[in-house]
Parts: sequence; C-alpha cells; structure tokens
Amino acid sequence: MKNKLIILTSVILIMTFLPDCFPQNKDSLQKGSFYSITLVSGKTVKGKVMSADSGYVLLKTKQGLNEIETHNILNSKKLGQEFYDEYFTENRKPVYRNCISLSIGYISPSEISDISYNYYDYSNVNLNNGISVSAAYSGFFSRTIGVRAGLTYSRMSNKDDYIMNYNYFGTGSSFRKGGRLSQFTIGMDMLTGMLQPEKKINAYGTAGFGLGVANCGVVSEVYGYGGEYDYNPDPQFLFSYGIGAGITYRFSEKTAFQTEAYYNHVSLQEGFYRDMDQFIIRAGIVFYKF
Repeated sequence: MKNKLIILTSVILIMTFLPDCFPQNKDSLQKGSFYSITLVSGKTVKGKVMSADSGYVLLKTKQGLNEIETHNILNSKKLGQEFYDEYFTENRKPVYRNCISLSIGYISPSEISDISYNYYDYSNVNLNNGISVSAAYSGFFSRTIGVRAGLTYSRMSNKDDYIMNYNYFGTGSSFRKGGRLSQFTIGMDMLTGMLQPEKKINAYGTAGFGLGVANCGVVSEVYGYGGEYDYNPDPQFLFSYGIGAGITYRFSEKTAFQTEAYYNHVSLQEGFYRDMDQFIIRAGIVFYKF
C-alpha cells in the first residue's frame, strides 16, 4: 500500500509541474496557441493554430500555412515562451525606420524680371532649364509622418539674348552671353502620407526649406557700340522653401524607385540675380534600412 501511494504521488507531481511533456488530445488544440504536432508519419511540425475542428487543423508555421488532417495527428504538445519569442522574431512585419535616396531631375526656373548689378539695371534676363541632383536621408516617426534632410545641387545656364540696359550712360541695347546659376542647398522637409515601404506603392506629400549658396558665373555683355564687359558676380546666400508630392514603387525588399515633383521659391541676396520660382521633377532610387 505504501509503495502504491508513493507511485501515485509521483505521478500527480509530474503531471502538475511538467504538463507539456505529455501529449495533448488533438481535440483540445486551442486557436491562437502554439503547438508541436507529431504526425503518424513521424514528422513534427511547430506553429500557431489558426483554426481547429474535428476534421482539420490549420497551423501557421515559419514556412507558411499547413493544413493537417486530424486523423494524421499522433499527438501534440503546447509550446512555451521560448518558441513564442522565436516565432514572432522570425515572422514580424519589417518596420522601416530610415532610408537613403539618390535622385536626378529636371529644373525649370521662372522668368526673372530684372537684374541689378554694379549700378546697371537690366531687364528680361532669363535662365534655361537645367539639372538638379540630390542625396537625402529620411527618418520615419510613424507610418504617416517622417522628416528628410538632404543636399541638392542645381545648375542652369543663362539664355543668350538681346536685352535693354538702363544706366548712367543712357538707354540702349546689348547682347548678353554665357554665364550660369549654380545652387548648392542644404534642405529639411517634413513628409506625410503613406510611409509603409513594405507595400508595393506609397504616395506622400512634402514641405520644407533650405539654405545655401548660389554661384553666378561669368557673364559677358557686348554693347551696340562694340564694347564688351565681363561680369563675375560674387557668390550669393540663398534661402528657399517649397512643397511637393512623390510616389515610390518597391521592386525588392529594401529598394524602391522614387519620382517626385517639387515647387520651390528661391530668395537670393541683392545682386546679379533676383528671386525666382523653380519647378523640379526628379527620379531616383531609395535604399531602405530597418
């Protein structure tokens, strides 16, 4: 009798403290819990029970969904916290926190109403369309709000044209040739919209400002009486602000194609060039990190 009591007590203790060591009834599988299921064939599969009835068990494993017929189940064992942690580490959705983007684009400046330099006033001086190259780093606060900091270099040549000039020699016409406007800007933008890089397509809006330097280059003036003078303006400080919108299309896990349209207003110091609006269309590649 004493030996029977010792055996019974041992069995009760083992069942109390080590319940996972014993097979569980396949009919007791709980939806949302994690199990190790041993099949009649001897194969073992581990995962999360998505649904279970008398005929089938749907198990989500690291390899995907696995539908198991209940008559093929030999036994099952509920898994502990260690497997939970491993499962969610392997199956979590990627949360992208930042990215780097490189792009090149087309910049179209508005007409400049006039130029003032060294006591001379000139009218109808304009710029040709040019190129704009940028590199930026973006950080996401959430899946709808982010911030972007970047460097942009833009270059536009002057239009060669006859212009009217007004100065202390009187009124006359001259031919202007050469010259260009180069801009180097450090900018900051706020991003809002769909910032979910794991999705195929995202659309967003942006608004921001920039500080930088404009280099005007050498401009030659050929006057009607045959004289010629070269202007070499000093670099100018510039301030810009603007708004834009863009779309990204993901073509691999961590890279996407980006296209963006941006309207920019540029304010320059008093000098050879004046304030202007610029419209930029650019495209490039985004490299996501997380």
